[in-house]
Amino acid sequence: TNTMVSAWDGICCNEGLNLVIYLVQGVGNDLFWPPNVERHYTLKDLIGEPGPNVCAQVFAKQGLYGMATQSDPWSQWDDVYYGGRIIEAASN
Repeated sequence: TNTMVSAWDGICCNEGLNLVIYLVQGVGNDLFWPPNVERHYTLKDLIGEPGPNVCAQVFAKQGLYGMATQSDPWSQWDDVYYGGRIIEAASN
């Protein structure tokens, strides 16, 4: 049976949501110590490079299809979709 947890996992997987605040702790004005990352870390170190979407394969084994087959951790899909236009000031 599928649960709401599976639905949330699917959203995070398909949309490539990266909650960096949970990935890095103890490096700023937060409540955590010691830091959980090495010094001089970069966003690239935390999120990684685009590649195969592994969780799409996991969902397919459960009979849930439609996930993106490639991961997009840097959210480049909107640049591709909108043809590289600057959309930061767009409104409806």
